[in-house]
Amino acid sequence: AEQRAGTAFHRWLERRFASQAPLVDDLPDTADAVDQALREAFLSGPFADRTPLAVEVPFTLVLAGRLVRGRIDAVFEGADGHRFLVVDWKTGHAGAADPLQLAYYRLAWAELSGVPVAEVAAVFYDVLLGGVRRPGPLPDRGQLESIVARLSDRA
Repeated sequence: AEQRAGTAFHRWLERRFASQAPLVDDLPDTADAVDQALREAFLSGPFADRTPLAVEVPFTLVLAGRLVRGRIDAVFEGADGHRFLVVDWKTGHAGAADPLQLAYYRLAWAELSGVPVAEVAAVFYDVLLGGVRRPGPLPDRGQLESIVARLSDRA
């Protein structure tokens, strides 16, 4: 149920931001299908009135000979010396989210947009709590390559 609620929420945001075509045509596309608490929490949060530069951006990275695929939830104009801010919406348990996920998203957006990774910030946004979580320093490409290589050696 939590995954369905998260999927419906992402779909609602995608339509709200009038972005790319829907990812899956059979998902609910009305606001009624989205948890009321999630909608209200988002609409009272810091991203409600901001316009993203991009949403639901697919990417593929090759790190240490391994493919890493994903989809970036949203990218906004950055602040505090960053050109971009990558945001990953969390509709449940943001505290348990893996910072490596943000590192992949950050690197992917930097490479897709042709800017140094240092110009891209990345955060988790806990929708229900209204909290932005900024994990400590995120690894760059070289550090991610080392991490992926170590993980691959263990497998």
